[in-house]
Amino acid sequence: MYHKINDKRAVRSKEWIYQALIKLIYLKKYENITVTDIIKKAGVGRSTFYRNYDLIDDVLLEHLDNTFEDFYLYIFNENFKEETDISPQLFIPFFSYWDSKSEILEIIIRADKLSFINDRMEKSITKVINTYKIFDNFSKTDNDYAVVIMVGILQSVLVKWIKDGKKISTNKLAEIVINSIFK
Repeated sequence: MYHKINDKRAVRSKEWIYQALIKLIYLKKYENITVTDIIKKAGVGRSTFYRNYDLIDDVLLEHLDNTFEDFYLYIFNENFKEETDISPQLFIPFFSYWDSKSEILEIIIRADKLSFINDRMEKSITKVINTYKIFDNFSKTDNDYAVVIMVGILQSVLVKWIKDGKKISTNKLAEIVINSIFK
């Protein structure tokens, strides 16, 4: 678990630790990275690491959780201020957001921790679906499966797109998903 500490020193130390982990992920396999590697690269003490995190995974999870919180706010506050159905319009800001925040996804993919994305995406998509009452006419069971289906599709598309170097535009990506699901 990561620890929410918001004083300036802690925020700065967390950023150094995160940046060190990113550099290390590009140098060696994630499972071979140690806390010692991270603190040496970050220039912080072991106690600083453990004051902020319990495990190395927590460094990634904190950044991923923050990014998914921002995603929800982006979708909710910036794009759709009223209830909507699962119209194609929802996919365009979805892919645009992740285009601008793809670094964290690239790091997670490189670390081979796709389950981190899946867990957070499921929570986030569920929140969006419930907020906008997208599957309001579904039973709880049907809704649960609809969420899993949406998460599976969206995560798979994001991962493929990132692995392919984001060569197609977010609008084209949204169009492909829309045509695959709705036509």
